[in-house]
Amino acid sequence: MIYKCKFCNKKEYNSPKKIKIHESWCKYNPNHRIVSEETANKISNSLSGKKNGPLSEKHKEKLRQKRFEYLKQRNGDSAFERRNLGKMSYLEQWFFDNVIIKHNLLKKYDIINEYPFYPYFIDFAFLNIKLAVELDGASHFKNGKYRLQHDINKDNHLIKNGWKVYRIAYNETNENIINNFLNSLNNIEIFENKKLDENLFKGSLLKLKIRRNRKEYFDELKLKNYEKQKPYIILVLNSKIDFSKFGWVNKIAKIINQKPQKVNGWMKKFMLDFYKEKCFKRKLK
Repeated sequence: MIYKCKFCNKKEYNSPKKIKIHESWCKYNPNHRIVSEETANKISNSLSGKKNGPLSEKHKEKLRQKRFEYLKQRNGDSAFERRNLGKMSYLEQWFFDNVIIKHNLLKKYDIINEYPFYPYFIDFAFLNIKLAVELDGASHFKNGKYRLQHDINKDNHLIKNGWKVYRIAYNETNENIINNFLNSLNNIEIFENKKLDENLFKGSLLKLKIRRNRKEYFDELKLKNYEKQKPYIILVLNSKIDFSKFGWVNKIAKIINQKPQKVNGWMKKFMLDFYKEKCFKRKLK
């Protein structure tokens, strides 16, 4: 069976998979009729994941030399390289040195660099006031509508989740901007006590910093559960139920709002000594 492209009515394929791939390209390339047949086939093959053939040794050597030249020129100064090395960008370093350190903000605020807040990363997150400081380099203004829309979506997402957003552009690194930022900071109420020490943490290291011991975690969980059940425990102790006789389980189930099948487990978890000493238990044959 022959399949024809519904957009250009020109290309024909004997496979529904191939025609689908061509149509996905053809839909967004209405001027492709001026492309030669050979070029159109190459594009169609690239969309289907096919290669145009193995690279020649000469081509491989050319690519290899270009790669060597690129590696020689790397000095860790590009934004991408600095990010991979765990370093701050120039703008982030400026904000850290001239605002955070100079004005001693780490004494008052828990500040995290590159704080992850799905699906985004915040340049500097002031956790105990939920303030996101975004430092916009030149790329934010030169990459067209896509980058602008990305920033708008990010701001909306953060604001929707209770964050406040403060943006500083690459051409605003002056004392007036710093003073404006510090004034804004003083007007924001601190709603949570400082938890971290006086250091700047990376978002990737934050989990390691606040991670608790496994035993401490489960001890805290047990204590919380015990506090929740404490009113029921008092009701059980003050009840006039005869625990030495059969039938106490159904009566306790009504007091603690549990099914009768779960009463023994509840007693063992929250009133173990009482359960062992005073509660009637059916003897197994």
